[in-house]
Amino acid sequence: MISLVNRTDSYLKNINKYISGDIYLGCSESEANRIVMKAISKTQQHHPDIRFHIYSGNAQYVEEKLDQGIFDLGIVTDPADLSKYDYLKLPTLDTWGVLMKKDSELAHFETISPKDLLDKPMIISNQEMVKNGIGGWLGGNQRALNVVATYNLFYNAKLMCEENVGYVLTLKHLYNESNDSPICFKPLNPPLTLRSHLVWKKYKVFPKAIEIFLEILNEEIKKIS
Repeated sequence: MISLVNRTDSYLKNINKYISGDIYLGCSESEANRIVMKAISKTQQHHPDIRFHIYSGNAQYVEEKLDQGIFDLGIVTDPADLSKYDYLKLPTLDTWGVLMKKDSELAHFETISPKDLLDKPMIISNQEMVKNGIGGWLGGNQRALNVVATYNLFYNAKLMCEENVGYVLTLKHLYNESNDSPICFKPLNPPLTLRSHLVWKKYKVFPKAIEIFLEILNEEIKKIS
């Protein structure tokens, strides 16, 4: 009897070891994604046959693909409508600020206030929820901004900044400043921060691969929280 129990225990451990599957994850741009990537790494260390497919896009894109069932999981940033999802709150907060040329008029400021931006050429996100959040920070005066361009992912916004198109409203950790870089980042004042969430459709029944990944991610979040 003891031998049978030991064999069963060994069998279950081996089954767990060889779990496989594909996980489709949509991400908006955020430093908060790092903890998710760490959980992906740990998942694959223990279960190398679990494969991850990562797609980048803004929150509207991620939510659309989740609702269509194309993505299993998604990472969205506030302000987001979480009413139709189950979710895990990610522990890292992102800070909004302005990316600009180092020789620009505002580059010597420590922080940027709403009045500093009202006469400047601005490059902002084309997400409605982000626009609304920035509008609140501006005191409902978003239409006073001189918006010369919009973007949905950061890289092209950075290129526009480097080529003197305008000032970019963006998140702090998307750009790593160096001494030889022509551009710099200045945080907003009053500060504007946002949180990210890992979301999935309510009442969704997950395969074992996703359950394992979420367990590992939960453990990583607990280490920080």
